[in-house]
Amino acid sequence: MSEYQYYEFQTADRRLSVEEMQELRSYSTRPVITPTSFSNEYSFGSFKGNPNAWKEEYFDGYVYLANWGTHELRLALQDLAVQHLLDLRDLAVRKGEEAAFSGRLVAHREAHSRKPSFIGRLQDKGLGS
Repeated sequence: MSEYQYYEFQTADRRLSVEEMQELRSYSTRPVITPTSFSNEYSFGSFKGNPNAWKEEYFDGYVYLANWGTHELRLALQDLAVQHLLDLRDLAVRKGEEAAFSGRLVAHREAHSRKPSFIGRLQDKGLGS
């Protein structure tokens, strides 16, 4: 029996830049890449990227299927993340640790800077710069 693996990544609310699409293409010779998705089937060999890292950096979710029974569906739950950050901010205010929280929030925003809708949701909730 031959191997079969399928990966599909999707964005929900943004388009990949030309540069990002070129970066993704460097991981595989036969993917289908659009401004909102990346998909590829593997019969010989396997995916060269890190699916969770790709979800964090480029996409809002992915599905993975393999003929030996592995099935994965991962989705970004950014609204839940915003709520957790609001709760952490409120806790930091109560504990007098606003400066420390602000520093961590800046680092978090930088780590997710390629996700403009997420950054927009942070700003909408008063977690922006």
